[in-house]
Amino acid sequence: MTKVRPNDPCPCGSAKKYKKCCGSPDAVYTREFNEVMVELHRRFTELAREGSVEDIENFVASILDAFPDIPEIVRKAAELNEKRGRYPEALECYRRLDRLRSGGVQDRSVRDKINELETRLARPG
Repeated sequence: MTKVRPNDPCPCGSAKKYKKCCGSPDAVYTREFNEVMVELHRRFTELAREGSVEDIENFVASILDAFPDIPEIVRKAAELNEKRGRYPEALECYRRLDRLRSGGVQDRSVRDKINELETRLARPG
């Protein structure tokens, strides 16, 4: 497993430095959980490079089943569904993500995605 250094991008996909995100002393998750997330990110990246789209979808679905309340995983599932044109599934994932984050910092980009997908799905044809 690759070691994440403090100034590396956080493997959770937040675009923050690791030391300011999952690696901070105030992080919600344990070091062990963070290591699992690094490995999941590595596997996802590997599949994206070498695997089929079906392999990636199966991997994300299995991880989402195992960790349904982890925002980073729900976000990956939402993004994957959106890229594949599965807008109802993407919308449900973004709504789940919004509910998971309702007790903490609100993510405006998630609310924007929900609004965008609701508008798209409301259009006829």
